Amino acid sequence: MRKDDIFKEFLQHPLLQEKYKIDSAELPERVSDGLSSDHPIVRTIAMILEGKENKDDSDNIIRTKVINYLQTANTNL
Repeated sequence: MRKDDIFKEFLQHPLLQEKYKIDSAELPERVSDGLSSDHPIVRTIAMILEGKENKDDSDNIIRTKVINYLQTANTNL
């Protein structure tokens, strides 16, 4: 699926490994797997892409979902 391809592109960005110190072996292949990742930044990217897949969600709804998630995350981003 296209969203999985986009997800993998985001996860291959050098900043993800440099800033968040995530080993590439720990990165999921699919958005659905990213939603349950141990890494909050990976979950956030997956949430954004999952939200964009639902055409009924406006940008504000997606933004609210991500903000709510970030407010409840208790690990480092």
